[in-house]
Amino acid sequence: MLYLATDFCDIEQMDPTFPYVEHSSESILLGNDVAQFAISGTRPVEAPCKITFSIRRFPTVLVELENDEDISIGYSEITAHLLKSNVTFSAIPSSLRADDGHFIRVLQPNPDILEVGSTEDISTMSWLIYNGPWLWEANSQHRATFEVGGWYVSIEPPNRQPVLKCIESPIHKVTHRAVMRHADNSLFRPASGVAMAQLVRYFLSFVAGHWTGLALIAGLDAKQELVFEQWTSLHVDPPPHNQFGWYDRGVTLHELAPGFIRRLQDGVWGAPFLDAMYWYLVANNQGTRAEAGLMVAQAALELLSWTLLVLDRKTVTPSRFKKIRSATKISWLFDELQIPRDIPPQLRELQASPARWKGAQDAITAIRNDLVHPEKRGHEHLAYEAWQLAQWFIELVIFRLSDYNGKYSNRTV
Repeated sequence: MLYLATDFCDIEQMDPTFPYVEHSSESILLGNDVAQFAISGTRPVEAPCKITFSIRRFPTVLVELENDEDISIGYSEITAHLLKSNVTFSAIPSSLRADDGHFIRVLQPNPDILEVGSTEDISTMSWLIYNGPWLWEANSQHRATFEVGGWYVSIEPPNRQPVLKCIESPIHKVTHRAVMRHADNSLFRPASGVAMAQLVRYFLSFVAGHWTGLALIAGLDAKQELVFEQWTSLHVDPPPHNQFGWYDRGVTLHELAPGFIRRLQDGVWGAPFLDAMYWYLVANNQGTRAEAGLMVAQAALELLSWTLLVLDRKTVTPSRFKKIRSATKISWLFDELQIPRDIPPQLRELQASPARWKGAQDAITAIRNDLVHPEKRGHEHLAYEAWQLAQWFIELVIFRLSDYNGKYSNRTV
């Protein structure tokens, strides 16, 4: 039986996928339960608990044990079981406090994911998005829709219920609500929906140029009743966010999303494509210096080259690839995808360099080598423009691999 916090509010007057109420000024109540766990090999101990979603430092799920005396469980990871929700999870005890004569021991699930409810087919899935991109779709009112692999996804403004203020902070804002279903309205398993929601998060993070958060997944059955929840919150980058990126007015996400997500689903490309995007976002982070950003951006380009030339198209053997220069690896990547290697004229310092590089690949790798090897100093002052150049080429490569030929904003301009 699904155990939800629906007993605490009038669900008919709210979004049925968000039936939660305020627990404190910094959290909402997801549900009440009884937690069972063992302490140092003793018989299982039971304690009533509240499952909350907190924004104290960052969005996170917490299990708060309540007891008349301190439950001495230390601070080592334990395994607990929620009896009503029938969920077993690992958790790290994080804090202890007293409240009206009761001791409250807080557990943080590790990983930060609890699934409750039915595993039967559902019709619709939705979730909250933290720090998402500003959507510039034409006449969109901050919305975007796209179809990919038989799924229809709508990214829209959240229903601004008063309770949302409890799970927001100056640096963590609920900017969107995602709603997803099969394009033909057929039912689907919650697990397949959760997997697609993760892919949508990766895509929106690439759009935003930073990690966007995914939180509180909910599934509705054919009667539009809430039957599945995943209490979770994934990493989200707080502001300030880098002003540089490719997404701007005139860009239509529905043209890019299908190809991008297909790459993530591909047996050869899935893991390296995600890894390259991870390095791209690390390099794009506002807190990353241009010098460090250039280093990880080059790593992303070489990974994309290896995957395309060695694993996918098999035009280069693994042994040969390992022997060639980094600049050559990147050059072959550009050539294979028919991407011009020229350094844009607006990067004036690179253009004015006496090194007379043959193309972007030479500038990127030479300046990176100057930073890494102290005996090769000479071009390190060009790191900022080289970082911009490398990030721009990662974007172009991802566009090509995603079969995207639409508009984009050129970060080098």
